[in-house]
Amino acid sequence: MQLDMEMSFIEQEDIIHMIEGLMIELVKTLYPEKKIIQIPFPRLTWDEAMEKYNSDKPDLRRTK
Repeated sequence: MQLDMEMSFIEQEDIIHMIEGLMIELVKTLYPEKKIIQIPFPRLTWDEAMEKYNSDKPDLRRTK
């Protein structure tokens, strides 16, 4: 799936905030039985991810 947005004069934080809100609303609407563990979504810098997980793409999903 691809989502195209036309935006002007924005910062990275604007995009992150908008997409995070979109994802939260999609989960609430489409999967009301699912729970989002943490809002806002946790973020790691590249350095933090490499130091803690030895990967620049750690899988932080919780499994049960």
